[in-house]
Amino acid sequence: MRFRGATVVAGIALVVGLGAAACGGGTQPPPLSARGQQLTQILSGIAPKSVDDQFELDMAGRQQQLDSSCMAAHHFNYVARDPHSLVDTVTETDFTSLDYAKTYGFGVTTFPHLTGVDPNAATLAAMSSAQQDAYTKQLVACDDAANQQTNKEYDVDDANQVFNEIDQDVQNDPRYRDAVAAWHQCASAVGYQDPDRTSLISRLRDRMGVIRDDLSTTAAKSGAPSDATVASLAEHDTGFQQLHQEEVTAAVATFPCSQRLDATYRDVYRSHETSTGQPKH
Repeated sequence: MRFRGATVVAGIALVVGLGAAACGGGTQPPPLSARGQQLTQILSGIAPKSVDDQFELDMAGRQQQLDSSCMAAHHFNYVARDPHSLVDTVTETDFTSLDYAKTYGFGVTTFPHLTGVDPNAATLAAMSSAQQDAYTKQLVACDDAANQQTNKEYDVDDANQVFNEIDQDVQNDPRYRDAVAAWHQCASAVGYQDPDRTSLISRLRDRMGVIRDDLSTTAAKSGAPSDATVASLAEHDTGFQQLHQEEVTAAVATFPCSQRLDATYRDVYRSHETSTGQPKH
């Protein structure tokens, strides 16, 4: 998971388009498969980033296999893409690494780092307009079905449900609330008055949104509105460079504060796992 437990729940839950609502009314959480249990550890920040990365790559690879089979069943040739061309394991947020903070900050002023090309691009380019429309329409349908099947196989819905319930308990736990207050005190001592890390990151993200919109507009006017074009423009944009440096400075300065906060989150999370019937780690 990219924004680890103590800050913003995103990462896999965002990548696969999920965000299950927290359980209410004392609902018993569902029993999880081994994959589901692993996912809760990823979402909580207990699992290391390497496990997180591999989980996402495995999911992407499985979805591509299903896409290929589905397209073949409808008489289209689709070559499964390399998962590394779909999953960013380089610039996505890693709160555990000081080296990451020194390079990417919190991961706000970054652009996806993906490798490889789409092996189906040449095939698609050789089609007529009508054939392209039919191919794309079928791929969208196959992709939707593949996404649903992959989520089911990897227990994503149930894992999100379990995680959200435990996370809600953690957020209300006095030990974690004290840790958030301690983060604020620690960050204030190095010049950051934000009440918590979420607020600090949100403030940077809002500014990045404005810059990204401006760069996207410029890229569109150039006739090449791709992510690569936007990233290239950012390299020479003064506003972007200033924000990136501010982000890196903030991430490095508050890194010790965040390490203590995240350690508390993990400890409190583990202490609440048993109440849901999930295994303690």
